[in-house]
Amino acid sequence: FGLARAIPVRGVCSLDALAHAASRSEEPPPSPFLVATDARRKEVYWAEYDVTPVGVERRDDPAVTRPGDLPQWVRERSCVGRGPVLYPEAFGAHLPPLDVSAAALAELAVQRMRSGGELLEPEPLYLRRPDAQPVSKTSAASS
Repeated sequence: FGLARAIPVRGVCSLDALAHAASRSEEPPPSPFLVATDARRKEVYWAEYDVTPVGVERRDDPAVTRPGDLPQWVRERSCVGRGPVLYPEAFGAHLPPLDVSAAALAELAVQRMRSGGELLEPEPLYLRRPDAQPVSKTSAASS
């Protein structure tokens, strides 16, 4: 839509939007806290956040990990999102929300635009290799 209307398009990480929504709730999470969502393939997307006077701040880049391979300290953190619902043995206390809302995403985008914060280019953030791979000529010939 942006291309067709010549409107600039920018993105926001959905984990950031979930962290933002959690920080705006009546009972914000204790800092630091995690956000973990379903990455399919029995994995989770996750990142750690701090609550600051101006909102939330991600401590490091998001990661994709099998629940059993998460660092031990993850179990000590409260966690927002579907990760702790799907894999309760891998995470600490579960906090709402479960999923990112369009309202939280838009609110965070507006907040970042006003403050000069980070907005992403409209490109997917791939954290793992795709299942589908191009067929090489040698493997196609042997089929």
